[in-house]
Amino acid sequence: MRFNRHQFVYSVPWNLFLLAAGSLLFAVGFKAITLPHGFITGGISGVALLLYYLTDRLTVGMWYLIVNVPIFLVGWKFVSRRFFLYSLFGMAASTAGMDLITFTIPVHDPFLAVLAGGAIMGAGCGIILRSMGSAGGNDIIGVILYHKFNLRIGSYYFFFNVVVFSFSFGLLQVDLVLYSLAMSFVLSQV
Repeated sequence: MRFNRHQFVYSVPWNLFLLAAGSLLFAVGFKAITLPHGFITGGISGVALLLYYLTDRLTVGMWYLIVNVPIFLVGWKFVSRRFFLYSLFGMAASTAGMDLITFTIPVHDPFLAVLAGGAIMGAGCGIILRSMGSAGGNDIIGVILYHKFNLRIGSYYFFFNVVVFSFSFGLLQVDLVLYSLAMSFVLSQV
């Protein structure tokens, strides 16, 4: 029997594997490096971190889930079922990873933490992007805005992250926000 690469790439098990592996890798960088250093990320995970830092009541994974629920409710109506269901799985995997990972990676220098965290989370995001879904949050909003208003997804991400980091300057130490911006740059490059 001949291997059909096209069928394999579009298969459900392959896409679930990519979502799970990417979400786990992202969660390792997020929970084992970003959180212990007090950094912030962009996107919905950044909003979850801000809420976690402000309240310290729930886990960061629970905040990520709570912020994603209304987005998924809107997404049910406006994105394809396949993208929605894959993204739901990716969001659940990310949430579980954020809550189940209990170790930290002993990087003490903040600059090295920026490089390591950005590289690990960027690799996780890259793997997720190879699937037919997402880890939820901004990806769903971006797709909706693109289809409804022809707003480029990258432009939306940029403006959303400007808002998240602007709020961060008012809540966190300036050095931490600047390190976080550098980490986001590394993440986007990886």
